[in-house]
Amino acid sequence: PEIDFERSVMIGNNISDMQFGKQLGMYTVFIASTQETPPPPHLTDMTSANLLAAVRQLRAMAKSNDT
Repeated sequence: PEIDFERSVMIGNNISDMQFGKQLGMYTVFIASTQETPPPPHLTDMTSANLLAAVRQLRAMAKSNDT
């Protein structure tokens, strides 16, 4: 099976993670817990304090899109 990158999410804590995700058309989530300087806004779709918060935000978004 092929990966549909436009329906995928890149979660990371480095600028290179966000660049990679954007290059493939992914929704990008920056985890700010380990970096003091966030990436440029055009590279991130969402910023979260940690992975658990990111997953909770993504699940809430998915639920709101289902209704």
